[in-house]
Amino acid sequence: RRVSLTAIFGAGVMGETLLAGLLRAGWQTDELLVTERRPERAAELRDGRVEVIAGGHHLHMEQADVVAALLCPFLLTAAPHPASPSSARTP
Repeated sequence: RRVSLTAIFGAGVMGETLLAGLLRAGWQTDELLVTERRPERAAELRDGRVEVIAGGHHLHMEQADVVAALLCPFLLTAAPHPASPSSARTP
């Protein structure tokens, strides 16, 4: 059976809470991937059970079946998605 992968992008308070809830609900560690932009925060969350990666949210989107983007809103607006209409505009 193929295990689905859920990626949690952002390991602040909301991301850590979601992760704790999923683990408490019985999710397996090989079903979860967490990314965090701050290396020191990623190091805090590494406990040997769940993979926590510093940075590289975009590198892990394609391998995940489900993505929970728990990022600061200003990070989401910093770079438009290539397929969004606003990215096609020229000044």
